[in-house]
Amino acid sequence: MAVKSKALKKSLTEQAVDNAQVTRGTSKNQSVLKKGLPNDHSAKHFTSEAPVVGVSIGSTINMENYESLRADVWLTDSVKENETIEQAYQRVIKIADETLQGIVNQYTE
Repeated sequence: MAVKSKALKKSLTEQAVDNAQVTRGTSKNQSVLKKGLPNDHSAKHFTSEAPVVGVSIGSTINMENYESLRADVWLTDSVKENETIEQAYQRVIKIADETLQGIVNQYTE
């Protein structure tokens, strides 16, 4: 599902980047490369009249020498006018997935 508003997509992408967290290391020694903002679910659900959809996705990449890179992105948004819950969910998933791929590429190139 394409995001119809470029401004909305930019805003949600920026929110997803702010929320993203990236760590690297072994199971016993992790370094935080990017600290994400905590997701406050309760405030979003009680202050919004429209339903809220959200997604959290992540990826673990083997970096050799027993190290791995872990990137996590989470994003929530309210259902927009003339949009179904499923359409809003697909919109949020698409933006979170694109953001995750960009972050993984940034830290693995």
